[in-house]
Amino acid sequence: MEKLDFQRAAVFGATGATGREITRELRRRGVAVRAVSRSSENLARDFGELDVEPRAADLSEREAAVGAAAGCDLVFHCVGLPADRFPLHLPLTRNTVAAMEAHGARGVLVTSYWSYGPGDDEPMPEDRTPVPGSEMARIRKEQEDVVLGAGGCVARLPDFYGPGADLSLANDALQALQAGKTVTWPGDPDARRDFVFVPDTGPVLCELASRPQAYGGPWNVPGSGAETPRTILECGARILGAELKLRRGRRWMLELAALFNRQIRGFRDVFPLYERPLILDTTRIRELLGDLHLTSYEDGIRQYFAWLEDERS
Repeated sequence: MEKLDFQRAAVFGATGATGREITRELRRRGVAVRAVSRSSENLARDFGELDVEPRAADLSEREAAVGAAAGCDLVFHCVGLPADRFPLHLPLTRNTVAAMEAHGARGVLVTSYWSYGPGDDEPMPEDRTPVPGSEMARIRKEQEDVVLGAGGCVARLPDFYGPGADLSLANDALQALQAGKTVTWPGDPDARRDFVFVPDTGPVLCELASRPQAYGGPWNVPGSGAETPRTILECGARILGAELKLRRGRRWMLELAALFNRQIRGFRDVFPLYERPLILDTTRIRELLGDLHLTSYEDGIRQYFAWLEDERS
């Protein structure tokens, strides 16, 4: 099957969870990489020993974004923002598209499933009409439209877990479990959903980017499998030899916590997505890419606990 042969890629948001994995995977594939982030300190922290070109740039400035992609034939946009700065996603994405177009580069938007709106217990295919049920979901949908309108590729990922994922409900829950605390899961802990092990994202996304058929449409990226948060946390408890103490986080609890926490205030917008099942239909990407290496929850959780111990030592 035909594959694209990229010479140099720019990774916008290279110091985020997926950006780090994409950068490392591109280098493993022999692609020259320009790692782009606002913070030169974070670039040195994450890639000090990796043969990449670090570029500190404010991607909210169009000229900076265009300059950061100069000489590149592929641009990954995987910029993460805290909830209180979420509206900036749109101008940042428009600047990324301007950079793609200025240099004739292919572009991949790494995003979430939020644009779908609330789901159900049936897998949702890419061609399901998005019904954004919140402001954050609307922004995600508009990001997709901007990139697709420029002929780019949109990769929708499940929620993250595993090493390096700073904003992760699953990681927060696993850390509470490891600490012997009662785990409060926001929404329904018995509603099935998928979670992707962060180190799995780089190989899948880079392989997707290499396929000409990927461009011009959205793709649902698989994770470790559709399970309930309760089942996943029970797996973590078995690994630890601990008892799982789990309670459902209700809306009123979220509203109370939001009085004191800016990040939680932002999460209120997408809370309804966590009160119902949400499963992505990943048939198309599996047909395109073939066998994918996807870490099981048991192996992923073990690796995450080991990573936490290393971080503390």
